[in-house]
Amino acid sequence: MALPYGINITSRITNQAEKFRCSRNIKLHYELNNFWEVFFVLERRKHTRRQIFKFGMLKYRCLAKLGVVKNISPAGAMVTVENSVGVPDDLSLDVEANLHTGPCHVVWKNAKEIGVRFV
Repeated sequence: MALPYGINITSRITNQAEKFRCSRNIKLHYELNNFWEVFFVLERRKHTRRQIFKFGMLKYRCLAKLGVVKNISPAGAMVTVENSVGVPDDLSLDVEANLHTGPCHVVWKNAKEIGVRFV
C-alpha cells in the first residue's frame, strides 16, 4: 500500500515504533534517575539495615504478638504483623536466633508493618 509522496506503510509504522521506543527509553531513564535521587535524599538512617526474615515476638503487658522481622540494624527493625491496631508505643521485641532481645519504641506503623527503635 502506498501513501502520498511515495512513503510506504511499513516504513511509516517502523519509524513511529522507533520514535515511541526511544521516547519510552528516555522517559524510563529519567524516571529511574529521579527515583534514585529522591531515594538518596529521603534516606535518613544512620545505620544500614540488612534484610532478614526471622520470626519476632512483640511483647507488651501480658500480651504477645507474633510477627516477621523483615530488616534489622543496630538501631532498629521493621516488623510485619497481621494487624498493628492496639500495639502500644513501648514494647519488647524478641527475635529468633537471639538477634535482638530487649525493649524498643515504635517510631512508625501502618496497617501491617511496625518500625521500631531499640532502647
